[in-house]
Order: sequence, then structure tokens, then C-alpha cells
Amino acid sequence: MLDEMRAIDARTQRVDPVARAIIDKAEPDPEPDALPLVRDAVRAELAASDKFMMPDYPISEADRAAWARYRKALRDASKGNDTAAAMLAAIPARPDGSTLTLSPEVTT
Repeated sequence: MLDEMRAIDARTQRVDPVARAIIDKAEPDPEPDALPLVRDAVRAELAASDKFMMPDYPISEADRAAWARYRKALRDASKGNDTAAAMLAAIPARPDGSTLTLSPEVTT
């Protein structure tokens, strides 16, 4: 009988209902696609940088233009890039010199 408290790794193991046992899969499940996570990070970055586009935000017009170019590049990063790595490579540096923060799932 199955040990109900025993955790399994769903990528590499499965439950055999006939044998009532946990067995290894012949081939592990593929890693989940990180592209949705990158798209979510881009959406979050666009939302976080909205403030720089506001006419009353206290930055120079040159800085505002740099942020506008950056935001356009963020929106264009998915065009023609069908993998998370390609999309990440297309994302430019932030105009203020800080780093775009991504969750660990995105960068692995």
C-alpha cells in the first residue's frame, strides 16, 4: 500500500494505481516553458516604469526619451523571439543603470 505521507517528484515519478506503488517514469517530464514568466516580468517592468512617462514626473526630457526607447524595446522583445532565452537577450539595460529583476524561475 502507498505511504500516503511520502512525497513524490511528479517530473520523474508516477503512481501506479494497480500496483499501488510509486514508480519511476521511463523519461522525466520536460521542464516548464519559461516564456510566460519572461512575458510576465516584461509586463511588470512596463507597469513599474509607467511613472517615467508621466509629464509631471521630475526627470529631464532626455531621460524621459530614454525611458520611452527602453519601454518600446521591452514591448518589442517578444517579436521574433520564441524562446525565453532569446527574449531575455533582446531586453536592453534600464536607462537608470539598475538591473531588471527577474524571478529565479525565469533565469534558470
